[in-house]
Amino acid sequence: MPKKFAITSDHAGFKRKEEIVEYLKNQGFEVNDLGPKNEESVSYAVYGNKLANFLLENPEQIGIAICGTGLGMSYALNRFKKIRAARITSENDAYFAKLHNNANVIALSGRFNSKDESICFIKKFLESEYEGGRHQERIDELDK
Repeated sequence: MPKKFAITSDHAGFKRKEEIVEYLKNQGFEVNDLGPKNEESVSYAVYGNKLANFLLENPEQIGIAICGTGLGMSYALNRFKKIRAARITSENDAYFAKLHNNANVIALSGRFNSKDESICFIKKFLESEYEGGRHQERIDELDK
Protein backbone atom coordinates (compact mmCIF):
# COMPACT_ATOMS: atom_id res chain seq x y z
CA MET A 1 0.00 0.00 0.00
CA PRO A 2 1.45 3.37 -0.95
CA LYS A 3 2.24 5.73 1.90
CA LYS A 4 0.15 8.85 2.32
CA PHE A 5 1.37 11.97 4.04
CA ALA A 6 -0.29 14.89 5.78
CA ILE A 7 1.97 17.91 6.11
CA THR A 8 1.80 21.30 7.76
CA SER A 9 4.06 24.09 8.95
CA ASP A 10 4.11 27.50 10.47
CA HIS A 11 5.62 30.50 8.67
CA ALA A 12 9.18 29.53 9.65
CA GLY A 13 8.74 26.10 8.09
CA PHE A 14 6.73 27.14 5.04
CA LYS A 15 9.57 27.07 2.51
CA ARG A 16 10.78 23.66 3.70
CA LYS A 17 7.19 22.36 3.61
CA GLU A 18 6.84 23.38 -0.01
CA GLU A 19 10.14 21.66 -0.88
CA ILE A 20 9.12 18.45 0.88
CA VAL A 21 5.67 18.42 -0.73
CA GLU A 22 7.32 18.70 -4.15
CA TYR A 23 9.79 15.92 -3.33
CA LEU A 24 7.11 13.53 -2.01
CA LYS A 25 4.81 14.11 -4.97
CA ASN A 26 7.71 13.53 -7.37
CA GLN A 27 8.29 10.20 -5.60
CA GLY A 28 4.66 9.24 -6.26
CA PHE A 29 3.32 9.73 -2.75
CA GLU A 30 -0.08 11.23 -2.02
CA VAL A 31 0.29 14.41 0.04
CA ASN A 32 -2.39 16.29 1.96
CA ASP A 33 -1.08 19.82 2.47
CA LEU A 34 -2.90 21.28 5.47
CA GLY A 35 -1.36 24.71 5.05
CA PRO A 36 -0.43 27.40 5.44
CA LYS A 37 -0.49 28.66 1.87
CA ASN A 38 2.10 31.42 2.28
CA GLU A 39 4.82 32.75 4.61
CA GLU A 40 2.57 35.10 6.60
CA SER A 41 3.01 34.67 10.34
CA VAL A 42 0.87 31.84 11.77
CA SER A 43 0.84 29.84 14.99
CA TYR A 44 2.53 26.46 15.18
CA ALA A 45 -0.08 25.56 17.82
CA VAL A 46 -2.99 26.11 15.43
CA TYR A 47 -1.41 24.16 12.58
CA GLY A 48 -0.09 21.44 14.89
CA ASN A 49 -3.60 20.95 16.28
CA LYS A 50 -4.99 20.84 12.75
CA LEU A 51 -2.54 18.10 11.78
CA ALA A 52 -3.21 16.09 14.96
CA ASN A 53 -6.97 16.13 14.39
CA PHE A 54 -6.50 15.18 10.74
CA LEU A 55 -4.28 12.23 11.68
CA LEU A 56 -6.70 11.01 14.33
CA GLU A 57 -9.30 10.73 11.56
CA ASN A 58 -6.75 9.35 9.04
CA PRO A 59 -4.39 7.16 11.10
CA GLU A 60 -2.94 5.44 8.04
CA GLN A 61 -1.18 8.66 7.05
CA ILE A 62 2.23 9.82 8.20
CA GLY A 63 2.40 13.36 9.53
CA ILE A 64 5.14 15.84 8.81
CA ALA A 65 5.22 19.10 10.79
CA ILE A 66 7.73 21.88 10.26
CA CYS A 67 8.38 24.99 12.32
CA GLY A 68 11.50 26.98 13.12
CA THR A 69 13.08 24.29 15.30
CA GLY A 70 10.59 21.42 15.15
CA LEU A 71 10.04 21.84 18.88
CA GLY A 72 6.88 23.94 18.87
CA MET A 73 5.11 21.62 16.47
CA SER A 74 6.15 18.56 18.48
CA TYR A 75 4.80 20.17 21.67
CA ALA A 76 1.47 20.99 20.03
CA LEU A 77 1.10 17.53 18.50
CA ASN A 78 2.10 15.49 21.53
CA ARG A 79 -0.77 16.92 23.57
CA PHE A 80 -3.04 14.49 21.68
CA LYS A 81 -3.44 10.84 22.65
CA LYS A 82 -2.36 8.47 19.87
CA ILE A 83 -0.12 11.12 18.33
CA ARG A 84 3.59 10.43 18.67
CA ALA A 85 5.49 13.32 17.15
CA ALA A 86 9.26 12.98 17.07
CA ARG A 87 11.48 15.98 16.55
CA ILE A 88 14.05 14.66 14.11
CA THR A 89 17.52 16.22 13.88
CA SER A 90 19.54 13.22 12.69
CA GLU A 91 19.24 9.92 10.85
CA ASN A 92 19.50 8.12 14.21
CA ASP A 93 16.55 10.13 15.52
CA ALA A 94 14.53 9.12 12.45
CA TYR A 95 15.48 5.45 12.80
CA PHE A 96 14.73 5.14 16.52
CA ALA A 97 11.60 7.29 16.35
CA LYS A 98 10.07 4.52 14.25
CA LEU A 99 11.91 1.47 15.67
CA HIS A 100 11.18 2.09 19.35
CA ASN A 101 8.46 4.74 19.51
CA ASN A 102 6.37 4.01 16.40
CA ALA A 103 6.21 7.74 15.74
CA ASN A 104 3.43 8.79 13.41
CA VAL A 105 4.61 12.38 12.95
CA ILE A 106 8.02 13.67 11.96
CA ALA A 107 8.69 17.18 13.32
CA LEU A 108 11.42 19.02 11.42
CA SER A 109 13.24 22.33 11.61
CA GLY A 110 12.69 24.81 8.83
CA ARG A 111 15.69 26.85 9.97
CA PHE A 112 18.44 24.46 11.02
CA ASN A 113 18.23 21.54 8.60
CA SER A 114 18.64 21.78 4.85
CA LYS A 115 16.20 20.41 2.31
CA ASP A 116 18.55 17.50 1.64
CA GLU A 117 18.94 16.71 5.35
CA SER A 118 15.18 16.82 5.85
CA ILE A 119 14.61 14.46 2.92
CA CYS A 120 17.33 12.15 4.26
CA PHE A 121 15.54 12.01 7.63
CA ILE A 122 12.22 11.21 5.95
CA LYS A 123 13.81 8.43 3.91
CA LYS A 124 15.43 6.90 7.01
CA PHE A 125 12.10 7.03 8.85
CA LEU A 126 10.33 5.27 5.96
CA GLU A 127 13.02 2.57 5.78
CA SER A 128 12.62 1.81 9.49
CA GLU A 129 10.15 -0.66 10.96
CA TYR A 130 8.52 -0.60 14.35
CA GLU A 131 9.97 -3.25 16.66
CA GLY A 132 6.94 -3.60 18.93
CA GLY A 133 7.29 -5.85 21.97
CA ARG A 134 8.25 -4.02 25.15
CA HIS A 135 7.96 -0.72 23.30
CA GLN A 136 4.24 -1.23 22.72
CA GLU A 137 3.63 -1.45 26.46
CA ARG A 138 5.21 1.99 26.86
CA ILE A 139 3.18 3.47 24.03
CA ASP A 140 0.01 2.03 25.57
CA GLU A 141 0.89 3.82 28.83
CA LEU A 142 1.06 7.14 26.98
CA ASP A 143 -2.41 6.67 25.52
CA LYS A 144 -4.16 6.00 28.86
